[in-house]
Parts: sequence; structure tokens; C-alpha cells
Amino acid sequence: MKTILYSILLTLFGTICACNQNSPQVKNSQPGPKPLKPDTVKSSEVYFRGSGTEPFWGLEISEQKIVLNLLEDSIIVKTPIPHTINGVQNFTAEENGQKLMLNIRKGDCSDGMSDKIYPYTLKVSYQKNRAQQASILNGCGAFVGNAQTNLPNP
Repeated sequence: MKTILYSILLTLFGTICACNQNSPQVKNSQPGPKPLKPDTVKSSEVYFRGSGTEPFWGLEISEQKIVLNLLEDSIIVKTPIPHTINGVQNFTAEENGQKLMLNIRKGDCSDGMSDKIYPYTLKVSYQKNRAQQASILNGCGAFVGNAQTNLPNP
């Protein structure tokens, strides 16, 4: 009797496992963030992000401001109108003793830390507290969602 019961249970278990193996895996069905549409980008929304290493830094651009996050502090300036020269988008802003120059060039870029390839290379030059010498950072970046039409194409 025990043998028959074990056989039935083993057959049932095998059938259940086989059914689960062939059925598709259901992943989290919650929708991801919707891509930004150029005509609906709010002035406070970030439409470009960049970063670099040695030292680590991050950059965010919205229609209102550019924020450069450094290890020790941040530089925040109003977003100027970019000028495109030879396919390079140039931003220059000076505010409260801080000066920021940003160049965005279309071209594959690797951050050196991951396998991710970004579509833009960045060069950031900044001066804090009216410093005599500018610091220069190199890195990579990408537009958020469909927002690249907010800036002229390089």
C-alpha cells in the first residue's frame, strides 16, 4: 500500500514539475518608466546625465540648471543656451564665483568601470570659488528617454 501511495505521489510531483518547466516565466508586470517626450519635458526634469571616474563625478542637465556632483561638493549653475561648434555642444555658465564649461560630443564612450557604452563623450571644466586654475574632468553621458531633441543635434 505504501509503495502505491509513494508511486502516486511521485507521479503527481513529476507531472507538476514538468508543467511548471514548460510554462513561461512571468516577470514583474509593472510597467517601467515612460520615456520622456520632448514636448512634455518639464523644466525641472533631467534630460541628460553624465558621469566619470578618477575622481568620481556625476552631471545632470535640466532646462533650469546643470548640477555637477563632485566627491566633496556640488556646482550648480543655470542652464545656458548651448552653442554647437564643429558638432560639439558647448555650455558655458558662470554664477556665484563658480564657472562651468561643458562639451558634449557624439561618439561611443566607455566609463572604464563597466561594459556599458554611452553615446556621448563629455569634457567638463570647472572653477570653484573664483579659483585661478580650472579643473578638467572627462566622462560619458546619455540623454534620458527621447529628450535628445531638446538640444540641437551635434
